[in-house]
Order: sequence, then structure tokens, then C-alpha cells
Amino acid sequence: MIALEVLYGLLWTGITVDTINRMVPLQHHGGLQTSIQLSTDWEVLGPFQIGTREATWGADPLEYLGGFRSLSYDEQSTYHSSLAVNGTTGWSIQRANVTEKHQNVSQADLTVAFPNIDWVFLQSIYGWAALQYQAWARGNIIINTEDAQAVVLYTDSILEFWLDGILYFGGDVYTYHGAPLVLRLDPGSHQLDVRLIRDVRAMGGVGQPKTEVTIRCETSSGGVAILKEKLLLPELLNGVLASNFGSLPLRNEYRSWIEVLAIASMDQLSNDHSLPILLNMHGAGVEADSEQVRHMLDSVPDIPAWIVFPAGVTPWSGDDWHVWGYADVQAAIAAIPVWIDATAWSGPGGTWFALTHYPDIVLAAAPVSGYSSIQSYVPYQLWHETDPGISGLLQAALVSYRHELMTSNFAGIPVLQQHGSSDDNVPTYHSRRMNQLTSESGQPSKYVELANKGHWFQGVMETEPLRKFYKDVLDTGRSKAHLPLKFTVVIPNTGDMGSRGGILVDQLASPDQLGKVDVIRNETSSTWTLKTSNIFRFHFADEEWNELRPVFIKIDSSPVLAVKDATKKLRQWFIRAPDGLWRETADPAWQSETQRYGRQRGPLDALLRTRGKFMLENPDTATLGIALQISRNLFQYFAADSEIVQSVGTHPSPVGNVISLFRGSAPLRRLADEYAVEIKDGEGISIRDALGDTRLYPSDEGLGAIFLRPLPDERLNLVVWGADDAGLRSAARLMPMLTGVGQPDFIVVSKACAWKGAAGILALGFLDHRWNVSKTSYLS
Repeated sequence: MIALEVLYGLLWTGITVDTINRMVPLQHHGGLQTSIQLSTDWEVLGPFQIGTREATWGADPLEYLGGFRSLSYDEQSTYHSSLAVNGTTGWSIQRANVTEKHQNVSQADLTVAFPNIDWVFLQSIYGWAALQYQAWARGNIIINTEDAQAVVLYTDSILEFWLDGILYFGGDVYTYHGAPLVLRLDPGSHQLDVRLIRDVRAMGGVGQPKTEVTIRCETSSGGVAILKEKLLLPELLNGVLASNFGSLPLRNEYRSWIEVLAIASMDQLSNDHSLPILLNMHGAGVEADSEQVRHMLDSVPDIPAWIVFPAGVTPWSGDDWHVWGYADVQAAIAAIPVWIDATAWSGPGGTWFALTHYPDIVLAAAPVSGYSSIQSYVPYQLWHETDPGISGLLQAALVSYRHELMTSNFAGIPVLQQHGSSDDNVPTYHSRRMNQLTSESGQPSKYVELANKGHWFQGVMETEPLRKFYKDVLDTGRSKAHLPLKFTVVIPNTGDMGSRGGILVDQLASPDQLGKVDVIRNETSSTWTLKTSNIFRFHFADEEWNELRPVFIKIDSSPVLAVKDATKKLRQWFIRAPDGLWRETADPAWQSETQRYGRQRGPLDALLRTRGKFMLENPDTATLGIALQISRNLFQYFAADSEIVQSVGTHPSPVGNVISLFRGSAPLRRLADEYAVEIKDGEGISIRDALGDTRLYPSDEGLGAIFLRPLPDERLNLVVWGADDAGLRSAARLMPMLTGVGQPDFIVVSKACAWKGAAGILALGFLDHRWNVSKTSYLS
């Protein structure tokens, strides 16, 4: 059977609603041809300061004045801006290139620039972060018909906009075209207010910082649209499909739900010839199926390995090859287990992630033109000024991206770095820095800097140094890299980490800081000595380094403990007792709702580790619009399956992680123990801190919250709650979507987040291994 992507968020079951604020899919209207137009002249207000990936938190200074939607064009009006001369900016008219290929399609290409700003000077102080800004642009969609029309709206390079006074958050930042909005618009003019966010990662850091967006409107007669351009099927080799998986996205433009039947496929290829896998991780914005990727290793056909180009689900690898993107890599490997002997890696940032987070499965690695971390690529210093307690927690939520902190994790693994000296996309500093840090961790490191070469050029993966590296690694016949007698494992969060030397950390003592294990192996006595920091529970992975597994281990100042024989598949965990000594246990009872384990671990993006489709529950007239927004964004940015239902508790089929939406009251499922974060009907939200004291945040205008709760079988429940519509919208913005935002386990937002961003947060922090609020969490 071919597994199909479940239809994206505009398809749902079990709901009967006539019209919800123009977001509801549409009835067939008889195939009427309509005339639709977009504005040529746009009223622009800006620029204003914005930090890297800060817009998700709000951080729009115009919200302090009631929002751009409440302002009218006035060329005499001025507004405070830290970017502009004299500290003020104003309105301007900027013209879009509007094309109408035929009567029912209109497209506006809008380029916005602010040449009166001294960008060169700002960049000399703040680097690429200074080339990011926000602004607003106002235009209109005009329907020139007598009847209401179904309109498909594409919003390229746009995160959010208001249409006729209704907010739509998510847009299509990376121009995927996977899940455009389907709207019902009445005849006449419809005001469209677009928030422009200039993001260096997506738009570049060379030249004048222009913002280019495209808005495209198409009328539709309703029905089911088959997205042929998004069809994804495996190759046919000798008449046989290379895989039994495929993807056929559909868009429902009816009001009622539809059902898709399965598609039968031919038998899958089989092969018993075991070879290493060479995984080539594509860069940001590159399709794995592109000619560029397909042919980048054509001149080295004699590599003795299976070469796999993982898609990462999307051209931006889902979430930059982290939780969602890396799961695609794991799925690709798992699909062909009989072929695998070892794994080598090449490519940009995803290779650093694999090296630092899953070193035991890496035979060798070649990071090519890769950035060291998201934080170092476009720094975060231009965010709204924030309490250090808040900013520290935001950075802690992003620490898994900080590859610079984890170079000790891949000691013993051959690494060759390559970077072009003229790279203006990812500066060579990143590779130079990682080379230095790798050397300082006590391991040899090879670095090749190619004179006068840029980020990408023909043959970038086939240079002489890389050819030699491929041959040297793959000709050894080894299935694993060397494990040093002394090595250190650094753990940012246990949810993102695989094992090193077989050591797999299950739980940290506190989620607020890094975990660390220093290991000394004594080959003569088969005894390992471990020194730990911030580690609560670990075990030895069943299949990693079995031939080197110790017989005894001495942990910190505890007595020597025996390690069970891995071949007998016996359960064994090592746990730090309250007296500070380590003990071993075989009791699996701790894996329950009272403790975090398995796929539940990590900050808010742990939600993306679902093993089934996302379920969005509790839609009503107040929450259905938000449910559709989340479902659409899940499909747009992750190609993720989701379904909207009245209640997961009554759903007949197995489900993955659950997203529960509430406005006002929140009848949450009762847990075994009283939970640390609770919605109090009619009162607000309460949080029990690490000392056992409870803080109540009373219901107020704009109050909202988003937080994790446990479900059985390693699943998670994400609660999205608002005291009112504004609070619900603000909380829903923090649903994991773009990388680098930095959401910890629970967040309470206030009305002020709209203009202050994270500085308006009332509470946020982490939940420890027992689902208790951590000591360093921020509670105002």
C-alpha cells in the first residue's frame, strides 16, 4: 500500500458549522468565471526593528497604537522607529507589479525598500541582524462580480496578514505553495494588511535589504484540487517501485469532508548486499529531487556505498534537520535496513546535527559550507529588551541547535570540513570556528578552504579533498568509527540525543542546563569510570558498541556497579538516588504519565515527535478558526497529517500527539497527579513553582497560554488556551512552526506581547522529568 499524506487542514470530520469568518472551505458555485484584482499601489509604513525569528512572539510596535489595521494613511504622520533618522518614520506609497494572466487570476509582486536608512552603518555594528526589519503594507482585493466567490490566496514570503479585520497567521514564509488559504469573498473591495518581515536566512544578507513578497489570488468553482506539482512517488527501477511510500496532496474546496482511498503498489525492491550509506543532507531552500542534488555526486560513481539524499520533508528540511527534519532521515534509513552496514554523512548544517546528537551511528562526516548554529548565523541581539530570566530561558530552549557546545561528542569520528573562501551565504567563519572548537576538544580535525569559491559551485561535493576522504573512510571496511579511551558526552536535552559509546541519557536532573558525562574506559579490566553532571537516569543502548560494553562501571563516588549482558536483552537503568549515590534498576514502572520519557522529552517542539497524525480537538465557533490555522500551518511547513475532531476521547482510530484548543473554560483530562499548570475556570491560569507555591494569573484581556501535558504511550498533549480571542490568537502563534523561535515547555502571554514580544511574557519555563516546574523558570 502507498501511504498518502492526509489532506491538509481544510479537511475535517465531525463538525457542522455554516460559516466561520471566511476560513471555511466552500460549496461549489457552478463554475462561475470571476474578475479579481489586486492593488497596484500599496500604502507602506515602516521600517521598525525586529530580531531574528522574533515575530512569532508578536513584537509589533504598532500594536501599542491599536495595530496597523486601526491606522489610516497620512503622509504627515510619524511613528517612533529605532532604525530611522530622527527616530521617526512614516508612510509611503510603493507600487507592485500586478499581472492578470486571465480573468480569474491576479498576482501582485511587491518589492519594499527603505533607501533612506543607513543600512551600511547599522550592519557595521550589528552584522546581518541589522538587515532585518518589519513594516506593513496595505492594499485591496477587489471582486468584480455580483456573487460571492471562492478565492485561493497564496502569500509568498509572508508570515501574517489581516483581511477585512481578521488575522491569518502562518502564511507561506518559504513559498511552499502547499496550503494556500481558501476564502469566500463578497463582491467589492477587501482590505488586505500584510506584515512584512525581512529575514536574512530566507532573503539573504548581500546588498540593500529589500523585502520581496508575492500575493496571488485565484477564483475557484469549488471541488477537490489535486496538487499535481506536489505529487511525490518513488522511482521505477526495472519495473519495480524503489519504495512503498508516496504522497498525493489534495485540497478540499467543498464544505463537506471527503475520504481518500489507498493506492496499490508493486513489490518493493529487495537487496541483500550490505554497504555503508552515504547520506547527503541538502542545504536550506533546496529540493532533494532537484537536478542540483541528484547529480552532485555523478563524477564519483565508484563510491562503495548506497547514496541517499533525504528530503527532510520540505526544501527547508522541515525544521533545519532537527526534530521533524531528522525524523525523515531516520525514516529513510529504517526503510532499507537490510542494506545498511554503516553511515557516513555529508552536507551543511544537518551534518553537524547528526555528528553532535547521534554520533554512534556516524562512521565519518564531511560538513560542507555549513553554519555552526542558527544562533551564530544571524544573531539575536536586536530582539526587544527583555528580563534576563526570560532571555536565558529562550536561549536554553534553543540550546540543542548550539553545535559549538557539543564538539566533544564526536571525538574519534573522522571529519573533513570544506568551505569556499568567498562564500557570502554562510561566512567561512562558521567552519573556521568549528574547526578550532573541534581541535580544542582534543581530536584531530581536517579543514579545507577553497580559494575564491562561493557557497555553491558545480562539483562542490566532488572536490579532490572530498574524493580522497570518501575513499579513505569507505575503504577501511569498518562499520563504526573509533571510540576513544577517554571521551565526553554533552546533552542539551535528552529528547534530541542518541547514544555515545552506547551511553544513552534518559533524563536530566534539571532541564535548565546541559548534562555531561566524562568517560574513561579501561580495556584491561572492562571497567568504565563515569563522572556526571546534571544526569538523573541513563542506560546502555542495546545495539551500540556491544563489543566494547563495560562489565563494570564506577559512577562519581558511588560503588562499582555491574552492567548486564546486552545480548540477553535485559532491562537496566542507572539512576541517581536522593542521597547522591547511583543505583541500578530493572523496574520499567517509571515509564508512566508521572514521568517524562521517550518522545515526550525536550522543549515545546517535542510535539513534533508524533508517531501518528496530529489530532486537534474541541473546535467550536471560538476555536475552529485557530484549529484550521494550526492544521494548515502543520501541512504548509512540515507536510504533516492532521485531523480536527470534537474529542480525541471518542475517536476510534489510534492517534498521535493531541492539540487541545480552548477559549475561556478548559475541561482538561484529569491526570494521575495534580498538574503544575492548570486552567482555573473563571479565574485564569495557575502555576505551581519548584517550591510548591502556586501563582495565579487572573483572566484579563489578551491573557493566553500554551503548554505541554503527558498522554499515555510517550504521547503529548499541547494545550492552547486564551481567556479571550486575543489571548487565544497570541498563544496559537507559538505553536512550533519556524526554527529558532525558542519555545520552552510552558508559556503564559499577556496583551503586551503584541508589541513587546517576549518581554510581555508573564511566565515561561521548563517541566522536569517529573512534570514539575524547574527551579529557574520565570514566574512574574
